[in-house]
Parts: sequence; C-alpha cells; structure tokens
Amino acid sequence: MKFQTLIGAILLSLISLFLVISLFLPSRLYVERSIVVEAPIDSIYIEFHDLKNWSHWSPFTEDDPNVELWYDSLSCGVGSSFKWKSIEHGSGMIKIITSITNSLIIVEMFSTDYKTVIGVIDFKVVENSTHLTCVLTTEELSYPFGRYQGIFIEQMLRLSVDKALENLKLKTENIILTDN
Repeated sequence: MKFQTLIGAILLSLISLFLVISLFLPSRLYVERSIVVEAPIDSIYIEFHDLKNWSHWSPFTEDDPNVELWYDSLSCGVGSSFKWKSIEHGSGMIKIITSITNSLIIVEMFSTDYKTVIGVIDFKVVENSTHLTCVLTTEELSYPFGRYQGIFIEQMLRLSVDKALENLKLKTENIILTDN
C-alpha cells in the first residue's frame, strides 16, 4: 500500500510539474530572421510577390522534390495563393494578404502540422543591397501540450527561414553576377 501511495505521489508531482512549467512557456511562436542580399530590391521583392517563384528557393521543395503544388489562378499580389501536399511537410496553403511594392508582404500560412502562421516580409534598401527581414508569428498555442510542441516548431521554423533566405540570396546574387 505504501509503495502504491509513493508511486501515486510521484506521478501526481510529475504531472503537476509538467503543467506548472508549461505556464511559463511562450503562448505564441515568434521567429525573426534577417539577411542582406547584394541585389536590387525589386529583384528580391518579385521572388516573394510571385508565389510561383517560391519553389525556386524554398527549403520545402528542396527537401521533398515530389511535393505537389497547386497555384490559384492568381499567382501574384494580394489574394494570390498556392497549396502544397508533401510527404515530408504535410499539406497546407500560403496566401498573400498584404503587398506594398518593394516594401512589405504579409502572408497567411495554414498547415496540417501547426497552427496558422502569419509571415511578414520587410524589404529595405541599404546602400546597393536589400535588407530583408522575415517575421513569423502564430495564434495562441494550446495549453499545455501546444506550448511544449511550440518549442520544437519554433526551432524548425527558424531553420527553415534561415535556409530559405540563404537560398534566395544565392539565387538572386548569382543572377546579378551572370547578368554583369
């Protein structure tokens, strides 16, 4: 009887600890990444503005070359969207909800793997280069499991955005070099 009481007390303590710790975990995801690209702002902006360009630098199409992509009849600007289905990355949709030429693009990303993500891509001219900042945020993460899951999703998003920005930099800088 004492052994069962001890096991019960230990389990109750572990569950309580799990719940208390999750109170202090972030309730939303937030990822911010930046890069400087040695290319004109308009050549960077069009890579985001035209959703058909995303497959050229997205790490998701690199990770899963068999990913299926479906584009809306409109592939550029506000209201344009595409859907994907992938063995590696599940399925989802990206939609441009705001676009200010050579300045700002805001997208909504829906996925089977995580909550709705809002992506803000900010473009700034810095001397002869483009400073690009990408911020991803989510809605409220569920308590308690979503907050623990958020730790891993945030790390995955951080790595994906870093890879996407690096791919974009290589692609656009190589185009500028070959044009000269």
